[in-house]
Amino acid sequence: QDVLVTGSGPVGILAQSVAKALGAKRVIATDIEDKKLELARTMGADITVNTRNQDLKEFVMKLTEGVGMDRICECTGVPPVVNSTFSMLRKGGHLCLVGLPK
Repeated sequence: QDVLVTGSGPVGILAQSVAKALGAKRVIATDIEDKKLELARTMGADITVNTRNQDLKEFVMKLTEGVGMDRICECTGVPPVVNSTFSMLRKGGHLCLVGLPK
């Protein structure tokens, strides 16, 4: 299955590594800082997306041919990002909210 991990801070990198270790087909890492995305790629992310430069929902729908992600692990805690994750899930997909907004 494909796994999208939003946020490539320490918790996001851990989530990406765990997803890969548990057999994810592709791990997609996102962040707004290129330096964090470079680390994510080094640590095993298959695809990285800088969401400052690219619309994430558009990217996900193109990648999945309009189906949506199998699994999403939200690690940013940023309210607009949390809200947008639901529209990127496929029917029957799973969402894990790690970064919870205040």
